[in-house]
Amino acid sequence: MYTTHPRPASFLTTLLILTAGCDFLGTDRPSEAQVIIDGDADATVNVITSQNFFMGFSDEMGTDVSFVEADTVVVNLPFDETYDLRPSAWFAVRLTAPEDQTPEVHMRVLLDGSERFNQSGVLEDQHMQYFVTHN
Repeated sequence: MYTTHPRPASFLTTLLILTAGCDFLGTDRPSEAQVIIDGDADATVNVITSQNFFMGFSDEMGTDVSFVEADTVVVNLPFDETYDLRPSAWFAVRLTAPEDQTPEVHMRVLLDGSERFNQSGVLEDQHMQYFVTHN
């Protein structure tokens, strides 16, 4: 007899795969992010990091991040910090310049030692950001 309902064993197997997500299928979630920033000697930048954010999209800005909770530090360059991504594996970093400065910066982000972001630019009216999400 043919049935359209999965058998209990099939249902449980499917549920296990869906809830385990990428880890079960062999794709590891990153456990740490390293943020490396250099640029103009003794430049000051605002480094905003978060693991609690949501993403939105607009025609003008493209994909953008809105922070629910974030940590902000004002640092002199160079800057090199490693962040623990467990358990969520969500991470966002945004660079902004203080009002009275327009530093030229170079930011790199490595996930578990593998470079995922490498960008240079002048922080003027815009920010530089990188984010990663894993379910």
